[in-house]
Amino acid sequence: YEPFISSVERRSSSTIVVSWSDATRGRYLDQVWRAGYARAAGFCGLTGIPVRRGDVVFRPLLRGGVAPVNAFDMILADRVPGAAVER
Repeated sequence: YEPFISSVERRSSSTIVVSWSDATRGRYLDQVWRAGYARAAGFCGLTGIPVRRGDVVFRPLLRGGVAPVNAFDMILADRVPGAAVER
């Protein structure tokens, strides 16, 4: 199953708020994602475009040392309107 992202809102230049759901992994409403660098190759959850290791991406923020089920999902930063994250 592919995750479905129903909304992305910019909170600051380095954070976004994402509403995300997946038929098998659950649902997050208003989950905070932080900018960083891709640690591994993958795919952008918003566009499906390939992500290369080192690309600037947004990833779910860890809270209280607990990784959410979508901890390894990524959104390419240059695909988020108004997110001026530089490399």
